Amino acid sequence: MISFHQNERTPSAHLYSDEFGYRLWCFSENRMYGAWNIYKEFIPEINTAKLALQLFNALPENKQKEILFNIDNEQELENLPYKEDLTRFKRREINISELLQKIADSYKNEAY
Repeated sequence: MISFHQNERTPSAHLYSDEFGYRLWCFSENRMYGAWNIYKEFIPEINTAKLALQLFNALPENKQKEILFNIDNEQELENLPYKEDLTRFKRREINISELLQKIADSYKNEAY
């Protein structure tokens, strides 16, 4: 067990390794941390939206489509600036290239 809070008597976290990579469950905060949280919370000067888009664009098109079609959790969709474009893509009204351009455009002026 890992301890990163003041409590030294009991474990404060558990490290998981699974299909999502390494993740850390904090018992004190009841929160799961992944590698992405490190960028967002501890290295704020990194533009995480731009980084995510670069990583996504590096994937083969079939994997991109699989990921995009599997975004269906209402909570995940709620904060996406390209939610309507994603819905149009799933209805096959726009192709993946058009969707990726709309995603990139939606983050151009965002301060992430």
